[in-house]
Amino acid sequence: MPERPAMLSLCAMVLILFGTMALMNLVTAQLQPEGVQTLVGKVDDPLSEAMRHSEGYAVFRKAMLVPTILAGIAGVVAGIAVLRGSELARKAGIVWAVAYLFMGFATAGANIWFGRVVIDKMEMPPAVKPEMVDSLRAGLMNSVLIGAGFTTVFVVALSVAVVVLLTRSDSVAFCTLKPFSDSPATKG
Repeated sequence: MPERPAMLSLCAMVLILFGTMALMNLVTAQLQPEGVQTLVGKVDDPLSEAMRHSEGYAVFRKAMLVPTILAGIAGVVAGIAVLRGSELARKAGIVWAVAYLFMGFATAGANIWFGRVVIDKMEMPPAVKPEMVDSLRAGLMNSVLIGAGFTTVFVVALSVAVVVLLTRSDSVAFCTLKPFSDSPATKG
């Protein structure tokens, strides 16, 4: 039995980890209370609150539920099967990386679009002086852009890494040359 390449094992663990995180994110997003809870107490986050109550953003989040569930399950299943040397799982991992890339771009784009809409409609607290409103809105939009930028960079880096690791010659050789050891076709 050939030895599994270390980089293939790493890639499988990434698929399992991010598949699991996608599924856990769905659960925690549903349980998240209003505001952000920290060790020192609740912190008001007016931008997140406004985004949460935006009808358009709510539609986007609901539309992303099914793809997120499918990507989570696919990541875990593909990761486990890659560990076992499945060529189909290796290809599924590549498809997962491409889908993850598109989902990341969609999320970053939606955050920018709806962030802009929400920020333009936000009512400023009475303590904010009228001459500071534009500056505050610009600062909020900058935070949205920075978050979307980091999301995009991370998603691109992770997706490229998964594709590179799954298309390395040793990964391809391990998955194509090694029969799936416990499949019914290989059992005597």
